[in-house]
Amino acid sequence: MKNASITAVLALALGLLAGCSQEGGSADSKADQQAPQAAQLDEAGMIAAVGRPVVSETRLNDGKGYSFLTDKCGKSVCGPEFGLEFRKGRVSVYWEFFRDDDGETFEAMNAENLQLAAQVLTYALGEDSARQLLESVKNGEPVRDGKFAGKRVGLSTGPTSALVQIFP
Repeated sequence: MKNASITAVLALALGLLAGCSQEGGSADSKADQQAPQAAQLDEAGMIAAVGRPVVSETRLNDGKGYSFLTDKCGKSVCGPEFGLEFRKGRVSVYWEFFRDDDGETFEAMNAENLQLAAQVLTYALGEDSARQLLESVKNGEPVRDGKFAGKRVGLSTGPTSALVQIFP
């Protein structure tokens, strides 16, 4: 994941998160923003946080999965996927980032998926946790048994994907 364009896209997503926290306000509102947020793992809220319509729903043996495809060409997927899974013992947020020889074809779609990930992770775990997890993705560093918003969280990264698992 040492590709410069993917690093730039991750930096953009982290910058967007940083921009969200630099709003003006009273000292009380700033203290509230810095207080740890309780995890919000409700299905309806997390789906709404994506900000895109569900393209497909999949029944899993222990829950449901939702896909929010960035681009679709007939029956095949032409762009990187973004999805949520609500399982009995965990909630998963996963996304793909594609690369090709020139490194630019999927850049806008990759950036969109990172923005969707930032939105969902911010809703579920809070802004600071989302920023830390996206920074770990940027650096290609997995997280094993991390604690975010009082929940156990794992992060796996690969050359073209990331998976965040939140254990209620």
